[in-house]
Formats: sequence, structure tokens, C-alpha cells
Amino acid sequence: MIVSRASLFEIAIKLKIGRLTLKRGLEGLIQDCQTEHIKHISVLSINDQHVLTYNKIPFYADHRDPFDRLLLATALAEKIPILSADGEFSRYRDLVEVIG
Repeated sequence: MIVSRASLFEIAIKLKIGRLTLKRGLEGLIQDCQTEHIKHISVLSINDQHVLTYNKIPFYADHRDPFDRLLLATALAEKIPILSADGEFSRYRDLVEVIG
């Protein structure tokens, strides 16, 4: 499994504003990702290609979430599927394989 560092940043924001709680906190989540790296989880840093691919993601006036768009751009650049329960992601199925 690949987890984008952008997702970790978005989780940090949601924790800060009280829209999310984690039993072990952000530190625990990051530690788990590092510990599990060898087994299951790889944390993918944002790179220049992800940022450049951002412009290939269609812009919808009612779906402007920059984190969603960056995650979609990352999946497109890396040619990997994206897992999301967010129904908005189905709009992008012609560019990225969306699971969920």
C-alpha cells in the first residue's frame, strides 16, 4: 500500500481543527507507517512530477479541494490506482483508476 505524504498533511489539519481523532495521534500514525514500511506501507513524498501533473486534473467549480486534486495528480503521475470513499473521485475515472 502507498500512502501519500499529502494525506498525512491533510490528516494533521483535520486533527488540528477537531474533525478527526486518532487513538495514537499523528505521531503514532507516522510511526506506524515507518514501522510497517518494510511490510505493507510505503509513504510517497510529493515530487515535481506530481505538482506538474496537477494541471492535468480537470477543475470543477464544486470540487476544488486542493488535497483531493493533489492526490489525483499523484495517482496519475505514478500510474497507480487511488482508493477513496469520496464520491467526487468518480468524476476522474477517465484519468485515474478509482477504487471505492
